[in-house]
Amino acid sequence: MIKIGNAPCSWGVEFADDPRNPSWRKVLEENANAGYTGIELGPVGFMPEDPNILSEALDEFSQELVGGVVFRAFHDPNKWEDVLDGAQRTCKALKAHGAQHLVLIDSISERRAPTAGRASEAEQMDKQNGQHIAIESLQLHVLALKNLDSQLAYTLMLLASWILNQS
Repeated sequence: MIKIGNAPCSWGVEFADDPRNPSWRKVLEENANAGYTGIELGPVGFMPEDPNILSEALDEFSQELVGGVVFRAFHDPNKWEDVLDGAQRTCKALKAHGAQHLVLIDSISERRAPTAGRASEAEQMDKQNGQHIAIESLQLHVLALKNLDSQLAYTLMLLASWILNQS
């Protein structure tokens, strides 16, 4: 059987602190009313990070937390502390609720945005940036091993190996 869930981004939630966001409880309620039983965490900080508060609400709306996303500037070596913070907090929430899926998405880059969707025209990653992302991937691999399933950790390890081999 295939289970289909939803995510806060369906309500326009891209950043936890955006004042235009609906309340996290409204997202859970409307997700349940639409017939979904699974929900993704959304940007860390949108839903409560206290596992007791979130567990009560998930139960109230018959929802299961199925995964989370880290949407941060992986491409910027100067933002690594922010990337790591987002990954650690997301993994902590996923582990607390038994969720097994972690999605890593590089945030919008001013350098890449003008050619988005046109790979042949896009500026390619240089060796130094590729190595930086590979090292980040390996560090996130360790974080995933400590918190989530081994399949995710293995995927991150393969990603890092692939990037290093391309450099």
